[in-house]
Amino acid sequence: MKAILFINHGDTGVLEYSDYPTPDPCPGQVMVRIRATALNRLDLWVRKGWHGLELEYPHIPGTDGAGEVASLDKIYSQAEAGAAQERLAGGDQMGKITLAVD
Repeated sequence: MKAILFINHGDTGVLEYSDYPTPDPCPGQVMVRIRATALNRLDLWVRKGWHGLELEYPHIPGTDGAGEVASLDKIYSQAEAGAAQERLAGGDQMGKITLAVD
């Protein structure tokens, strides 16, 4: 997949549009294909460097997003996956993500 990411803190010059491995959902997770995302002030603070915050790099910014379930573990129904999608809030959200289903 393609993603906007950064590998160190700084201004907008640290952002890169790059290939990134598509995540593989583990048992008990669904994959959500993100169709829309937004950046907010938190994303700016993280990119610029928030004292004490430890990130895994590369980091994909984006704490708000919306999309559709792309795949799900066969033990969950589509309705359960839809409920999980509605709870989606936060995390690396450019492209596809995985999240746990309660």
